[in-house]
Amino acid sequence: MPWRQTSPMNQRTQFIADFLRQTLSITELCDLYGVSRKTAYKWIDRYLRTGPAGLCEQSRRPHCSPNQTPEEIVAVILDARRRHPSWGAKKLLRLLHNSHPRNLVLTPFLDGHYPFLRFILLRTLLKIFAYFLKPILF
Repeated sequence: MPWRQTSPMNQRTQFIADFLRQTLSITELCDLYGVSRKTAYKWIDRYLRTGPAGLCEQSRRPHCSPNQTPEEIVAVILDARRRHPSWGAKKLLRLLHNSHPRNLVLTPFLDGHYPFLRFILLRTLLKIFAYFLKPILF
């Protein structure tokens, strides 16, 4: 006998169909489908509000990110990175600081407020460590 293969969407649809038939309680349905009651009520609420489209996977990405680096700064950094691909974060920061006026919004980088520059710096350091540690580890 072959294994039954069902997608999560099919299982949710079947769960809602069983719920609408009202033959089993929510707790019994949860035991049958292996989900928590909280998840079951979430699916039911989504289905009643938006129909079958509410059962689709939804993004977990936050709607806003208050610490996100502004787009114009990211564009300037990426442009400098494309022009000088072998430079690290320190050189890039110094280049951007010298080439742009002081009133540009790059000054918070010197205070370390934006995580994007820290990401570039950490990535560069990890590459350096991996390069030097590779002969030792392998």
